[in-house]
Amino acid sequence: MTRPNERPRAQIGWLLGLLLLTNLVGVDGARGSEAGHVDDPRDEEFFGDDATDDSPLTQPGEPGQPAQPAQPEGDKSLDDLLLGEGAGQESAELTGSLLSELTTEKLQMGGMVYLRLSASQAQEERGPVLASPNLLDLFLDARPNDRTRAYARGRLVYTPLSSTMVPGVTPEAEETRALLDQLFIHFDVGRWMFLTVGKQPVRWGTSRLWNPVDGINASKKDPLAFFDERTGVPMIKAHLPIEPLGLNAIGLLMLQGDGRWDELGAALRLEKPVGTAEVGLSGVLTERSDPLTLPQLLAGTSADRHREYQLGLDLSAGVWDLDLTAEAALTFLEDEGSLRRELFRANGWDALVQATLGASYTLKYDASEYIVFGAEYFYNRNGLEHKSDYLESIATGSASPFYLGRHYAALYILLPMPGNWNNTSFTLSNISNLSDGSGLTRFDMRTDILTWVKLEAYLSGNWGTKGGEFRFGLEEIPFVPDSSLPYPLLQGGVNLRMDL
Repeated sequence: MTRPNERPRAQIGWLLGLLLLTNLVGVDGARGSEAGHVDDPRDEEFFGDDATDDSPLTQPGEPGQPAQPAQPEGDKSLDDLLLGEGAGQESAELTGSLLSELTTEKLQMGGMVYLRLSASQAQEERGPVLASPNLLDLFLDARPNDRTRAYARGRLVYTPLSSTMVPGVTPEAEETRALLDQLFIHFDVGRWMFLTVGKQPVRWGTSRLWNPVDGINASKKDPLAFFDERTGVPMIKAHLPIEPLGLNAIGLLMLQGDGRWDELGAALRLEKPVGTAEVGLSGVLTERSDPLTLPQLLAGTSADRHREYQLGLDLSAGVWDLDLTAEAALTFLEDEGSLRRELFRANGWDALVQATLGASYTLKYDASEYIVFGAEYFYNRNGLEHKSDYLESIATGSASPFYLGRHYAALYILLPMPGNWNNTSFTLSNISNLSDGSGLTRFDMRTDILTWVKLEAYLSGNWGTKGGEFRFGLEEIPFVPDSSLPYPLLQGGVNLRMDL
């Protein structure tokens, strides 16, 4: 009989192998400023400045992603300060200057230790429920010359405190599990086209909170999370800069499905500056699993798959003292018979639209200090209109937080490095599901300790209509006798992060 702990040990063996491999070849780990990011800060000069930016309210960037209007003066960009520096979820393409040490440092190793402890208090509960999902990331980055690169990044997830949403119904998380985050080779063809082959992160769009044109990733990003835990997507990516036209063309062939050629996904994106704005056009063909109904889930029915087609438009512009962002996506999918309401229907296909509009204003109150006020609205035709439909969507796993309802609005205030707090930033965010009248207000703080250690803390409160997305609870859980799901009230957490 296999012991319970044998499987986790086998899972993490390949992660430890990364460490042993580096020692065997006699490579020194990244030190000094080169250890500042999880996937090696050389990305900024090898692939571009967007390569290490994935913070919660940050500007998404793809190779050649249009730049945002000029940011206020300071040591860090506005996007990095909104909820923290990125952890390397975007690998941008080769664009500019190259590091001179590439000739001598052909292989580097690094990583991150990320320890988290959170507590959530629900209504009529005697005490808070604790959770501690901790991460260990390790990477190997090989660059034998200025035109080639091989990159591998693994992740160990350790959860000593495990809880379940509905005891006896929803499963508990494994205590220890290993993931492959990235594994790719990058090279160019005649210095005019740049290819990246393998599992790699990608995100398209310009909005800070909601990202409707991101049709590549299977799951949505949590807009308030300090760290984006989504792993890369297996694909072949080609980036073709067309300098005479000021145009970037990016093509993807996504390796998905069961190995049949007709189950592969594909995507194309064009980016171009137009006057004072930056415009992106995208098209995505992918395959998704059909959401199950509750009777199907209880009967153990396996999910079918369907094709989706998405057309996307995004732009960013500076107007007066405002930074404006907008995204719109039109998705065509086969009729699923779900609770969603289509914009229109044609030949068995449902057409759904999602759109977001955001604006931020930067107010300088001293020579080098400023405060940022921002707002964003999200229309989600793919969402549900009535809170009575939430249970089935949540129980079947088809619900995505912050994408469950039809209408959303958000306000945020950013105060970076005020006064003598040179290593600390504060963020106050308020997100409301306008469809059901519930909301979430959250305060975030980030600071550096002893240079290498980052402390993150947050406190949030749920408000509004009971049974809404942000105050979802049940007096009695269907099919589960003598059970209930308390309404959430407060959440808080403290994180420690150290880059290796």
